[in-house]
Amino acid sequence: LRRTYDFTNNANVIKAGDISLLTDRAILTYKNEEISFTKTELMILEDLMKSKGNFVSKNELIEKCWYNDDYIDENTLYVNMSRIRSKLKDIGLNNIIETKSGFGYKFKGTE
Repeated sequence: LRRTYDFTNNANVIKAGDISLLTDRAILTYKNEEISFTKTELMILEDLMKSKGNFVSKNELIEKCWYNDDYIDENTLYVNMSRIRSKLKDIGLNNIIETKSGFGYKFKGTE
């Protein structure tokens, strides 16, 4: 049965070209490099990667990540985006997340 059926679980992997996000381990891999993310950073990056090529509004991200907290504002999102970008830059992934005023954020991936 193991040879007949593929039992590997790829439901926990989001791929965008050479980039793989392992959601069950909160790790992103790119060209044999790995970086880990906090729970909140993972939720943001996961949402952006699932919507690759499309903008995700700031409000959507805030509601998804901090749905029970009434005291969260856009500055909290900005800080998390800054951390994500810094980590991505450390492994050579510069400018793969685009910010557009009035629209939100878009994951461009590696083109």
